[in-house]
Amino acid sequence: MNRFILLIGMGLLASQLQAQALSDKRDGELEQIRERERWFAEVRALDQVGNADRLRAAAAEQVKADRVARRGPMPEWQMLGPAPMTMLNWSMGNVAGRTTALAVDPRNDNVLYLGTGSGGLWKSADGGGFWVELFGSVGTQAIGALHLEPGNPDHLWVGTGDRTQGCSGYFGQGLYYSADGGSSFAARNGSGAGSLLLTTISAVATKPDDPSVVLAGGDRYCNPGPSSDPGGIFRSADGGQSWALVLAGAVNDVFFAPGNSQIAYAASSAGLFQSTDAGQNWNPINNGFTPEARNRLAIAPGDSNVLYALSTAQLYRSTDGGASFELRNAEACQGQCSYNLVTAVSPFDPSEVLVGTIRHAKSTDAGANLIIQTESWGGAQAVHQDTHVLVYSVNQAGRFWVGTDGGLWRSDDGGASYSNLNANLNITQFYDVAIDPADPTRVFGGAQDNSSLARLGLDLLWNVTRVTGDGFMNAVDPLNSSRVVQNGYPNNQGFPSIHRSLNGGAVGTLQTLPTTGLIQNDGYRFVTPMGIVAGGNGQPSEIFITGRNVYRAAIDQPQIGFSWTRVSNADLPSSPNTVYPFRDSGTLKVFAGSTSGRVFRCDNAAASCSFAEVTGAISGSGAITDFAVDPQQPQRVYVTRADFTGPRLYRSDNLGQLWAPVGTGLPQVPANAVAVDPLTAGRVFVGTDLGVFVSTDSGNSFSPFDAGMPIGAVITDLEIDDQPYALVAGTYGRGAWLHPLIDLERILVDGFEQLPP
Repeated sequence: MNRFILLIGMGLLASQLQAQALSDKRDGELEQIRERERWFAEVRALDQVGNADRLRAAAAEQVKADRVARRGPMPEWQMLGPAPMTMLNWSMGNVAGRTTALAVDPRNDNVLYLGTGSGGLWKSADGGGFWVELFGSVGTQAIGALHLEPGNPDHLWVGTGDRTQGCSGYFGQGLYYSADGGSSFAARNGSGAGSLLLTTISAVATKPDDPSVVLAGGDRYCNPGPSSDPGGIFRSADGGQSWALVLAGAVNDVFFAPGNSQIAYAASSAGLFQSTDAGQNWNPINNGFTPEARNRLAIAPGDSNVLYALSTAQLYRSTDGGASFELRNAEACQGQCSYNLVTAVSPFDPSEVLVGTIRHAKSTDAGANLIIQTESWGGAQAVHQDTHVLVYSVNQAGRFWVGTDGGLWRSDDGGASYSNLNANLNITQFYDVAIDPADPTRVFGGAQDNSSLARLGLDLLWNVTRVTGDGFMNAVDPLNSSRVVQNGYPNNQGFPSIHRSLNGGAVGTLQTLPTTGLIQNDGYRFVTPMGIVAGGNGQPSEIFITGRNVYRAAIDQPQIGFSWTRVSNADLPSSPNTVYPFRDSGTLKVFAGSTSGRVFRCDNAAASCSFAEVTGAISGSGAITDFAVDPQQPQRVYVTRADFTGPRLYRSDNLGQLWAPVGTGLPQVPANAVAVDPLTAGRVFVGTDLGVFVSTDSGNSFSPFDAGMPIGAVITDLEIDDQPYALVAGTYGRGAWLHPLIDLERILVDGFEQLPP
């Protein structure tokens, strides 16, 4: 028996069609989520690096020290948004990005702390009408858990690392503590044998009558370290100064029981656990409960004997403090249960429970029947899909908050209606951006679960150009900026999904390009590599994409009759991660970089050609992420690599025949983008997992170029323009940013960003 009850008023036929559409979307999205996880981990070769989290944490500390050491006023990056973005005219209103945690001040429902996947920590004092960023100087933007001490809600604990997706979100830097409502933070990770060893922190709890006792639960998804460094629950008895592992395993929830500070509960990959000595020792409590790969647990604030547990799609209840559990609903998850799975219990009624999966549902009969609270995907949807956060108000019955892949919403009437709280949140996760060559403030981007976007005006509100689930690569015709190309997931027929607008990317003008000329099932990646090159000698600009082969197409072709031409005369021997077309003395050439770090070059892309391998001295781990040819020295080319341990930037002065590692001063984290200044000789910009860096000596040495941007922002793309003279950065979690480059050659003094006297 299906125990999901659709909202009243939906016709039977509409319900059937909607259910089928939701089923198709659910199955497709689960695979897309897995592809996203594989993509992020594969590009960074996380399966080959045993201490990536520690390398990044050490690099972040150096970046923080460099910022403190800089003197004088500095030119700063300017935020371009989205803050937030429209979702066409859908009922949900504006959307922002993926949320992961929420803490509400029990004294005042208007005081909110919001954690995001890789967009940092935000605070609102007016219930979500306006947000202030809190975590800009800490060094990581990935938030996994938030906790306010019960006895003093101004004391805030922040667990870092993206718990939602493990490696596809990014790891954090442990646990942080604020004693002043988020105005300042201090690390609470211990040291030596008493270190807190968690890559992602999913839950934090303090003992209600003794906040020096702290429990932190999480995992090491991104770093399968030695057996002595497992995930689990770590306990501190001195306010986080030292830690001890008390329960091993991937932990999703940990909390103390209301009214009895000796009792604590936890949910991990191994099942459910209880402690009767304030978290020092733990015992399984799986009587009647069948653990699955991901388990969640919540307690009724008004009756500590009542617990609800989720085991993938099964919802259980205990009425005896966890001594036994009863299956209440076998179909409590709509899908993607390893990605979106959360539950919460009303403080006013222990029989009222919320369950969040793709959408969120409410039960008033202890989980026996779950009523979906919003419409499915489409214009009538009141809340964005993919639910990660559910929090009840302790002050007002019927009020709860819902956090999703699109931001934050609140209901004050038990789910009958919702208020959009995304206001000025700038938390979009961009895979890639492109700029209008004539106006770098006109930016196009592809976002995690928020489709293809465009900033077409001067404010921070962006528009969704086409609903594509995840949006990916973007290109603007250098010769005619009315032509814009964006792509999304490969379709289920085995072809990439490439969309073009002939109207400057205006909303609703992107059409899916035909696949004529493309080979079906040609290994098109989750993020389909795409590049553009300006036409020469009166010819149109051309778009390039890759699967196992490289293809090109004139961007000005009519929709009817549009076709692609295969450039490579054989499959590339290694899966491409990036493609870079360029012109060398009028000859159309192409670089392709692979996920395994190999580089290939075609010397006549106007015809069918062989891609010769020119990897040469490039070594290490991680994917080739970007190329850039120096406009002033056209034989000079730079390539970046997503490497934690080896060189991250290489330079060649003969178009790849010989490579030399450069990049002294770049942090020991993946480099994702490179841009060469077209006007100032020798100036090179590199975007990394820890911000932007600049070189004034052709890449030999670098210094930070991050003033005004939060530390820890993952830079996924850099675009540079000569007129107007500006640099634009796309980030995975903090939207897009612009830095004017006028007279910038006079600013760099002794490696620091300092205005001249």
